[in-house]
Amino acid sequence: VLATSCRSNGCVLRARATGDGKVRWRTTLDGAADRLSGHQDFEDVVDRTGLLHPDHPGPAPRLVGVVSGSRVVLVDTRSGRLTSRFRHDARHWVTVAGDRVLTLAAQPVGASGCRYTIRGWDGSGRMLWRRTGYNPDTVAGSGCEQSRDPLVLGGVLAVMTLDGRPALIRVRDGKALWTGKPGGTLLD
Repeated sequence: VLATSCRSNGCVLRARATGDGKVRWRTTLDGAADRLSGHQDFEDVVDRTGLLHPDHPGPAPRLVGVVSGSRVVLVDTRSGRLTSRFRHDARHWVTVAGDRVLTLAAQPVGASGCRYTIRGWDGSGRMLWRRTGYNPDTVAGSGCEQSRDPLVLGGVLAVMTLDGRPALIRVRDGKALWTGKPGGTLLD
């Protein structure tokens, strides 16, 4: 179980054992912990019938991204060690998926569109892959300002191609796994 406690001089992230609540590790964060990057809110994990998936929340991911203002600090959940930092704002969104970090850059193109660049990084901050031509659905409204995490489950990122086809990209290596038909919808 991950828990955050904050005071005026910063926050402490703790990992506790699920059985007895004993602290396994603690890490001091310099700044406020606004939210966890890539972590789904409770409302997002409830299915259409209002029930949680039987194995929710599942095992802890290898990396957790702590969003603090305009940056994301990566924390290794096995040791509590801070591994790297990424810039995070409306144009440079960061989300964590298992043992990978995804950075999503959105730039305005023409009168009504956005050009996205999706990059996959390892926990140490080394870029592993780069993809363009996919919309990760992180922008709401006009102006290419990102405000939400992309849909990532089971190591797969759900996106749309520029010509309106749903597609799936493997987070580990950026490989396109599947592309649907134009106008199609990804259901599950």
